[in-house]
Amino acid sequence: MASYIETKMSVVHVKLIDELIPVWRPVSARQNEDGSYFIEAQVIPDGEEWEYNPGDNVIVEAHDNEQGKYVIAIGLRE
Repeated sequence: MASYIETKMSVVHVKLIDELIPVWRPVSARQNEDGSYFIEAQVIPDGEEWEYNPGDNVIVEAHDNEQGKYVIAIGLRE
């Protein structure tokens, strides 16, 4: 009998560095048991520098605006 571990894939918004205005990139992430998120392996587009990178575990903050609910990465998990 095969078994598997169910993972919850989500989108976390990561701030781009060195932009004139605040710019956020939606990235694929997996929620950890402690509520932090693991940023999945993915290609960073040419010319972009992310505040957090694939492989990082990040703490997030929930936001809500006219476009809906979303989470942003606000720090590295210790």
